[in-house]
Amino acid sequence: MLRKLSELQTCNRCRQNLNKQDPRCLPCLHAFCRQCLEKMVREETDTLLFDQCIIRCPTCHKQAKIAGRNVAALPHFFHIHSIKALMSDLLGELNTCKICVTRTLKSQVVSYCFQCQMAMCESCKQRHHSIFNDHAHLPISSSTIRYLLCEEHEKHVYAFCVDCGKAVCTHCALHKHWNHNIYHLTDHLDGELERLREELNTKEQTIDSLLMKLDNFRTEFKEGMQNTKETLDSHHRNLMQKLETQYQSLCSQLQEHSDRVTEELVIYRQSLEDAKKSICELRIESDKWKSPLKEVPGAEFAAIENIVSDMKSKIPDFDTSIDTSIDRLTDVKFIPEQREPSLGLITEVSSFDDEADEDEEDLSFETNSREEVGQPFVMWHLEEGGCVTDIAPFPNGNLLVALDEYGLIVYDKNGTQVEHSLSRRRICNITGISVGREGKTVAVVQTQPASPGSLQVYTANKNKWRKLEYEICSQPNCVAVTSNGEILVSSSLPILLKYDLKGCNVWKRSTASAVRGICVDKDDRLIVCSENDITVFDLDGKIMNSVISKADECFGGVCLTPNCNILVTDSKNNIIMEFDQYGKYIKEILKVNGNVDRIGIFGNSFLAVIKENNLFVYRF
Repeated sequence: MLRKLSELQTCNRCRQNLNKQDPRCLPCLHAFCRQCLEKMVREETDTLLFDQCIIRCPTCHKQAKIAGRNVAALPHFFHIHSIKALMSDLLGELNTCKICVTRTLKSQVVSYCFQCQMAMCESCKQRHHSIFNDHAHLPISSSTIRYLLCEEHEKHVYAFCVDCGKAVCTHCALHKHWNHNIYHLTDHLDGELERLREELNTKEQTIDSLLMKLDNFRTEFKEGMQNTKETLDSHHRNLMQKLETQYQSLCSQLQEHSDRVTEELVIYRQSLEDAKKSICELRIESDKWKSPLKEVPGAEFAAIENIVSDMKSKIPDFDTSIDTSIDRLTDVKFIPEQREPSLGLITEVSSFDDEADEDEEDLSFETNSREEVGQPFVMWHLEEGGCVTDIAPFPNGNLLVALDEYGLIVYDKNGTQVEHSLSRRRICNITGISVGREGKTVAVVQTQPASPGSLQVYTANKNKWRKLEYEICSQPNCVAVTSNGEILVSSSLPILLKYDLKGCNVWKRSTASAVRGICVDKDDRLIVCSENDITVFDLDGKIMNSVISKADECFGGVCLTPNCNILVTDSKNNIIMEFDQYGKYIKEILKVNGNVDRIGIFGNSFLAVIKENNLFVYRF
């Protein structure tokens, strides 16, 4: 009934509610909204009947004449108000407690009993529940009670059609849905509830498992943090003990030095006072002879001259280099600053070796010293226990250093460690590093015993570094980055290879001997330094120029100066030589004590030298 009444309130053309659309009736008594009728009149194209229009009813298809094409002349659909009132009465009956109706009362329904198929108010529900406490009650409202009735027959629904997915009454189940999968509504709801309970049980088991894992992880995390804290405390105590021991030793040395200097100054002052006293006595004695000299006969001048000579011989000698002596005495040589490496992530603290800390001196450097008389000035040096493997300059003047134990560290020109995203990356067995011309690409090669080498390429993107890793040739030892980001890798096999941005090998060239160093100039020419020669390749791997070493020379590391000249190390003579870009020898730059491995220029005026796996920085 409700469905049929709802259809009577709907325009059959636009399906809008007629209560809001000013409905009009055609002569066939079918009602439509005024907007649809006016649209139907406009669509009528018969111009012969200019004073009237004939339209066809969309419901029964009968013709209707519209005089003067005026839709407003059609009668109003006055039954719309009666239909609306009738629906309100029907909904009111559905929303009224059936038990209270028998007592001429009207109460709002709040619950529906599935077993009794009856809607009840709050008071009736409580009395009903006290008698039938095993009945299931569903909370309902005036907006949901209509769904308890069949849409077609206005009867209570008893079954559920699985194929149609809707609740139906008994009449619909026997006639309209007779060949479908029909279940009693209670059985269907029980099945849905059972599936809901199974899903809830599964979710609950999953949550319990996650909670157990979380508790286990929390326990392990606490234990790990406790162990880490104990390791930190132990490391802190060791460091403080070392500092205290060193402090006491320095204080003792300083006190001994102070006592020694004070004693020397007291002795020196006493000698000066004695000399001053002797000078005063000689001055008094000389003043005695000043007046009598005018009356002394010439024969006695010789005797007086002997007396004067005797006084001159009595003038005391003393050290006049007092400023130099004091400078020498106050020039105290203190122990160079010791710098421990950064701890990095808290999870890596357990890697500290307390026993090894007794002998290691991490990242210590000294400033303002000279390696040899007449040699270039050493700005600072880094002694990392002989584990500095390679260096690469950044365009901003900083220096990237590869350490075999700690990974990558960035230093400025003064030897101060700089915070950088690449710093302290735990990369072991580094044999070569290189920085691109713009400083946005860093290439790192590693070697592993009895396995292929590894190429790691880091590219900068908004202060973050993206890492790509490729498997390359065996025993890689040097790497260089071109302007377009391609990677050149040398090997001690000896071979030279070029890789593109995807890590694919572009070409491969053999060299006469093992490659010791490579670099790329501003024109992307590759300078390759092996033990016996310096060879210049173009980007296609073709040889452009070559310099042969002498019999007593053995080339090693190579780098470029700001004016594109070539610096090469000679490991036999422990010197660094300069050649022009055409391979012509210019001069000897530096002679060092020890074997030089790699070199590099950063900040335009600083020469970094790896000597026996320790780093020295000279003013270039």
